[in-house]
Amino acid sequence: MKGFAIVLITLVLAVPALVDAKAAHSHKVSGTISSIQGNNVMVKDADGKTVTVMLDSKTQFTRGKAASERSALKVGEHIVAHGTQEKGGIMATTVKISKSSKK
Repeated sequence: MKGFAIVLITLVLAVPALVDAKAAHSHKVSGTISSIQGNNVMVKDADGKTVTVMLDSKTQFTRGKAASERSALKVGEHIVAHGTQEKGGIMATTVKISKSSKK
């Protein structure tokens, strides 16, 4: 009986954590920047689909292994963005800019 109670308590505590983890699941967008409009970057992926990548003050940028900045983003460059799915696109937590951009 004691073992059953422990299992039940563990499940009750674990299920909400699993639901929260799924809600905050990271999404990845990889492709070429087709346009930049304010804090929104339109990225065309390999399938030709355009995805909006939203940026904010918490978004971290890198080029290769070095830190970079939002101002380094240019139309035609390849990026990989990770973030959470939001209404209207991906809210990027990180954006990796290709070391050798396509121009």
